[in-house]
Amino acid sequence: MRLNLNDNERSAFHYLALGVAVTVAVRVLAWVFSFIGPALTADQRLLADFQQGYPLLRGEMAVAGSGAGLTERMMQAVVLAVGVALVSALAQAIPAWRQRRPPTWIGTLITRVLLVAVLVWGVFAALFLPLRQAEVQRGELVWITRSKAFGEIPWPVPGTRTVLAANEVQRIEAVRTMTTGPCNGEEHLVAATAKDTLQLSTRIGICPEEEMRGLRDASATAALLERELHSGR
Repeated sequence: MRLNLNDNERSAFHYLALGVAVTVAVRVLAWVFSFIGPALTADQRLLADFQQGYPLLRGEMAVAGSGAGLTERMMQAVVLAVGVALVSALAQAIPAWRQRRPPTWIGTLITRVLLVAVLVWGVFAALFLPLRQAEVQRGELVWITRSKAFGEIPWPVPGTRTVLAANEVQRIEAVRTMTTGPCNGEEHLVAATAKDTLQLSTRIGICPEEEMRGLRDASATAALLERELHSGR
């Protein structure tokens, strides 16, 4: 059985297939990159659990404040790109339907450009730009936040960068949210200052049998960050 599709429908399928293919390819590359470079030390492996698969954070004294893993963020990038393209296509199609004419080639081009541009941005952000990011650098806690566009994908605008000296951070600690159902527990790394409490990183989907081990690892990670911050290295 052969489907009879018009040019716009064929283009939609082509770009959707392209988006899925690009996402899978980048996901495979990210998996490969996770094994490239020096072997992680025990401390770096602790931090890796709170870096949510962001490649540039590997081996750094940094954590990411994202509740989604890399695969989920990639899917969010595809959904965002397809959603923007669909809105653009509808905006072109409704006037064309009312005027009983086909969509203009300019409108079709705009939709395709939007799809590709948003997909490229979404994949880039999913790989490299967490909504929240904390890093210890030479006795300072660098805190970067970005505005959310969709899911864990930020808007393509610069984030807000806050630098806290070691003496401004009272403590870094792990906080656990008890599970109330199967595998819905949460662990948070937070930094307390005189004015506020910053949520540095989050792990979600903690099962009851993993709670104690997870809290132990989270506490060790918080202690590591606090020690490095106050050591001034």
